[in-house]
Amino acid sequence: MTHTRAHLKVRAKALLIGNSGKAVALLLIPGLFSLLLKGGGLFTAASGSLYGSLSPFFTSSAWQYAAPAILLILSGLSLIILTPVLLGRDAWFWERSAREYRPFTYAFSWYKKMGRAIALYLIRWGIRLCSGLFFLFPAAAFTLASLLLYIRGCPLYTLVILAGTSAALWIFGAVYTTLFLQRFFLVPYLIAGTPELRVCDAFRKSSQIMDSCMMRGNTAKMKLSFFPWFLSCILVLPVLYVYPYYKQACACYARHILNYEKTPDFL
Repeated sequence: MTHTRAHLKVRAKALLIGNSGKAVALLLIPGLFSLLLKGGGLFTAASGSLYGSLSPFFTSSAWQYAAPAILLILSGLSLIILTPVLLGRDAWFWERSAREYRPFTYAFSWYKKMGRAIALYLIRWGIRLCSGLFFLFPAAAFTLASLLLYIRGCPLYTLVILAGTSAALWIFGAVYTTLFLQRFFLVPYLIAGTPELRVCDAFRKSSQIMDSCMMRGNTAKMKLSFFPWFLSCILVLPVLYVYPYYKQACACYARHILNYEKTPDFL
């Protein structure tokens, strides 16, 4: 599988040759929208404490009622503006993984399926939140108990054991959360390949496929192989190369799973 993973990454890199500008634009456009909306949200949330001394308006009762409404509107705009283009971006990379060279505007045609894009985002967000709480709860509870014992003055060797156990629980929790979430790796690509597919059915099929071909661990390894690349993104500019490369590699990997692994007969 290591050879396959390396081969697919080479193929992903080759698919971006001559189209890296489009891939970078598909990174920057949603990123700029997200930055503007999040910036507006941060300004609204912090305006009372940061700008109250400059203008009494930000501490008035009218602004206290208006601020939550503005935050709600910005959250709604994020769903409406960002989710379709993010799904369209995954679909654009998915088409390229089969050498179907769609135009740049193809990513924005998914605004016609805004409902599916919003449902995909909300369900995926809910699954990530619930799985994180489930797998990381023991680590959080043990860490809290360790802090209480430390405050009450437990012996040093006991504190070392508690700290080590807490660290192990956090690591295991993060690993199991990551592996569990790989069940839904194929969801955006299933929707991209079959636009009429219901979002709930896409989540169900993705989990069945990933479980049947036992590819969750390999998918996690493929994503983790990009970790050194993402470390280079601390310098900001490398992200313009790394993220499109990563997204294309994910699309190629998803197509490999659907085409060559043993998947259920209903596909």
